Amino acid sequence: MIALNRLGLRGWERLFAVDGAGWLAGLRRDARLARIYLGAADLAAGERLQRAADTGAVRLPGEALARDWPGLGTSVPLPSGVREIAGAVEVDGYAVNIHDLATALASRLTDLGVEVRAGVRVRGLDPGRGPGTNSAAWAGSGPAGRPEPAGQPEPAVRLRLDDGSVLPADHVVITTGGRDLDRLLGAAWPGAGAVAHLLGLSLTLPNPGLRRPAKIHAGDPLGVINVSLSPDGTFIHVSGGFGYLGLAERQSAAAGIAGLRDVAERAIAGLFPALQRADGSPDVRDVRVCERPTTPDGLPLVTALPGHAGRVLVAAGTNAGGAVQAPAVALLVADLLDDAPRCAGLAMAADRIGLPHIPEKMLCASE
Repeated sequence: MIALNRLGLRGWERLFAVDGAGWLAGLRRDARLARIYLGAADLAAGERLQRAADTGAVRLPGEALARDWPGLGTSVPLPSGVREIAGAVEVDGYAVNIHDLATALASRLTDLGVEVRAGVRVRGLDPGRGPGTNSAAWAGSGPAGRPEPAGQPEPAVRLRLDDGSVLPADHVVITTGGRDLDRLLGAAWPGAGAVAHLLGLSLTLPNPGLRRPAKIHAGDPLGVINVSLSPDGTFIHVSGGFGYLGLAERQSAAAGIAGLRDVAERAIAGLFPALQRADGSPDVRDVRVCERPTTPDGLPLVTALPGHAGRVLVAAGTNAGGAVQAPAVALLVADLLDDAPRCAGLAMAADRIGLPHIPEKMLCASE
């Protein structure tokens, strides 16, 4: 996991070196990240782990916490009891809010001429006969079912979208998990059930004075709380939470989501006392619920889907590390697309402990 994060971090370093003043402007604030721990034992254990991982760990003095996180409280109410902030360790890395990053990325792709259909679900994959095959019978359809010209080269895969359109593609990379992955690939796919969903929360609040982002190791059920600043610094995004959803629909977990939000808001009120309203609740401006695709061992599943000649890939299960690992996972995907899996087949294979075996060859509907 640490190795994959490091590989991803190097990729982000290159991206920020090239585009840090462009489409990535404001998303990264520094090259060091504070990990804040609750309780002396957790602080000591966290520091040992970071030093063993050679992350450039440095224990931060109390005055550094007061200077860079002036709105930070001293105690955090959690289901297990009130925990006290013991200190922080600074390591290599940085925090970027995934929602701000996704917005910037979609805008950048649009500027480059890439079609982005946000919020449109893919409800099915249909195999075609592949690039280079002309078929007078093939005609795709655009948004709202508008037909595309017939007689085009038949694609390797057709994506059937919820808006009624059919999108042709030579290659497809599937990054979803849980019920959506199984719905697309079917129960007969050997990897069915390998990537489940965990629930998480992201709350947006006014910035109480924080100058830098941080990670706060809170333990279950919040896990590591990520605190990042909006690009203009006026808001903070606080995200965390590990509520098991599995393959169920989100609606079935309404009570669990409400309970997770209650725990998160209580913790935030302790972390940032200045944001408490008169009733003791934090000044939350926006709430987002996310479904994190995850595998039993926490590492992503990166593999070609059997039966599609390497043209349909699954790259899912990054849990809460999808953003930092994205450049590393992209390298693995690129290797598979080039039919040169230098390390994807070795490091990301689906025969790891807890994952089902995916054979090299399995027939699909077109064969």
